[in-house]
Amino acid sequence: MPISKKTPSYHGSKKGLRKEPPCVAFVLPCYNEEDALEKTIPFMLSLRDSLVNHGLAHASSYIYFCDDGSSDSTWQILHVAYKSYKTKIRILRLLTNVGREKALYAGLIRQVGFCDVAISLDADLQDDTSRIPKMLDIYKTDGVDIVTAIREDRSIDGWFKRFSAQFFYFSLRTFLGIQSENEADFRLMSERSLRALSQHRARKIYLRGIVPNMGFKQAKVYYSRQERVSGDTKYTLGTMFALALDGIISQSTRPLRIIFFLGIAMFLGGVGLALYFLYQWKLGHTLHGWASLMLVFLFVNSLQWLALGIIGEYLGKTFDEVRDNPRYLIDEELL
Repeated sequence: MPISKKTPSYHGSKKGLRKEPPCVAFVLPCYNEEDALEKTIPFMLSLRDSLVNHGLAHASSYIYFCDDGSSDSTWQILHVAYKSYKTKIRILRLLTNVGREKALYAGLIRQVGFCDVAISLDADLQDDTSRIPKMLDIYKTDGVDIVTAIREDRSIDGWFKRFSAQFFYFSLRTFLGIQSENEADFRLMSERSLRALSQHRARKIYLRGIVPNMGFKQAKVYYSRQERVSGDTKYTLGTMFALALDGIISQSTRPLRIIFFLGIAMFLGGVGLALYFLYQWKLGHTLHGWASLMLVFLFVNSLQWLALGIIGEYLGKTFDEVRDNPRYLIDEELL
């Protein structure tokens, strides 16, 4: 957990009106975003200044970029921006690439003790920043600790992207039961919810599974996704599959429960088939069931391998937790 170096301008209560504009930290994880940052940095600076000028954010608000071990010139661009806007920009560089979820987690918990609220969004500016004033207003007037932005549509995505995304969210709803459809990591979190988030010790981080289940008062806003300002998406089919797998394995034991009930069903089916074959044998009937027998054998065998694979994933996760390796290593941080 990071050491607090600055007392926030105020601490929001659990409920009721928050009177002062909050110190806002905009947290943007970055990985090989050299092309996008040329547009993202001036845009975020303008957004920050606009919110301050309209009394929606405190003058101490800042933008926090977390470089997830980029291999291009992302860090060099961020370093130049930091030297030019030291009071408005802070930067963090992780030693190696650890993935977006861990990079975002690192960026969020580093804000504990520095801000009143943190707003996480993508560095490619696909998140609709025009909804941020509404998020801040809900935080101020409704006394909520978390405001999550939900996509209204996926019209800018191709058919394959839409299909894979729907399958992704279907899987998470099925196994986690708490996943809102089209929910991403564009959200506002209060400082006290960030403190609670920093207490999660699991090696596998899946924020969309952790945050909704933290118990804080939450609200939602809806928005339409924008086109990327530059570059290609980092969310490939393989990335989404890995993210869904990490989320399910780290947040739910439901797959193990499914294996248990499948085992019971297969046992009862096996007993029923055994009784049926015994009955046919006593009647003296000759069974010509080689093809059906092979199909049953292949089906059962495939289920066994699937079950072993799921159990192996849980064993691997347990091994990672026992080793207790750090989620990430920080190379440099400039505040």
